[in-house]
Amino acid sequence: MSDRAVRKLNEIVSEHRGKSIVIVTHTVVVKVLMAYFEERAMNKLWDLPYIHPACLCKVQFVGDKPSILLHGDISHYKEDPVPS
Repeated sequence: MSDRAVRKLNEIVSEHRGKSIVIVTHTVVVKVLMAYFEERAMNKLWDLPYIHPACLCKVQFVGDKPSILLHGDISHYKEDPVPS
């Protein structure tokens, strides 16, 4: 799954270079994609931050270099969520 997700992400980024892109997906895919950007080992995949439903992650590319601007952000929530 991680190979497919990263491959598709790279395809989307390549096809839409210089544009804003929104990707909506499941928690495990978010964790895998963010781990890819962080160069995090898969055995550390479930380390913090926790990915709450509807949290925001934002990655900006300068050239080909990604920079994480938001990771698991829930500042738009009205109340603090309780992890299940």
